[in-house]
Amino acid sequence: MRVNIEAQRLREFLRLYADTKITTRELARATSMSRNTVQRLRRHLANIQFDFGDLDQLDDDQLRLRLQLASLEGRRRKPTPDWGWVHTELKDPDVTLELLWREWRAVEPNGIAYSQFTAGYRAFKSQRPLVMRQLHLPGDKLFLDFCGKTMPVYLEEESTPRMAQIFVAVLGYSNYTFACAVWTQQIVDWVQCNIDACDFLGGVPRILVPDNLKAAVITHGHHEVILNQVYLQFAQHYQTVVIPARSRRPQDKAKVEAGVKIIQRWLLAALRHQRFFSLEELNQAIARLLEQFNLR
Repeated sequence: MRVNIEAQRLREFLRLYADTKITTRELARATSMSRNTVQRLRRHLANIQFDFGDLDQLDDDQLRLRLQLASLEGRRRKPTPDWGWVHTELKDPDVTLELLWREWRAVEPNGIAYSQFTAGYRAFKSQRPLVMRQLHLPGDKLFLDFCGKTMPVYLEEESTPRMAQIFVAVLGYSNYTFACAVWTQQIVDWVQCNIDACDFLGGVPRILVPDNLKAAVITHGHHEVILNQVYLQFAQHYQTVVIPARSRRPQDKAKVEAGVKIIQRWLLAALRHQRFFSLEELNQAIARLLEQFNLR
């Protein structure tokens, strides 16, 4: 049996109108009707006599006859565009809503007016989840960070293993990844990791996007970013630019956030049962797995 959605909304309106004291705006939201329609129905019901106790006993046709309603909206709705098409077309910076409306009206001359077109698109856009789409160019950005997990290295002269830090660098366009192990996250090791990453990639990216660790960033405020002086000199020497990710904004470095997780699963998890007795030995094992990882 085909369900009459229009009748369902009408019955829900009558139920709420009879049983509860709610505003026109609340009625419109609850029934997915426009406020003008709700106001028109309220005025109409005030001018006729209707026993709400008979609501469940009447079928749709009888209900409309009893209410003296020809149509729920009172008039046929005008055609509306495919809002997904509008949203996609607007990604071109030279395309405007007015241009799209004119093109659409040429095909659909009885469609909604321009004011309804813009209002409809705003409503469609407000219902979409908030995302930040980042477009990357080849060799443009290199995202840098350290893994949260470390790897134990068993040195002969020490009774307990020393934990090595795992550095990760990911190119924004290709996801090509570099990883290596160092002893600390301090400036000397940090700069050496950056140098090794550029050597591995065979070039220097236009922009380096590090996390806000102290080896890279001294202060990252709303209006001022102060880089570590040594790191700044490194960037100047390699003729690149450092633009740190904003504090507590992981979406700025989503590439390396994902890269860190994958490196931890692909490399560190695969090496968890091996014992390493020097940093060089650990880096050799990482390099072997890294080659397989990038090929995949």
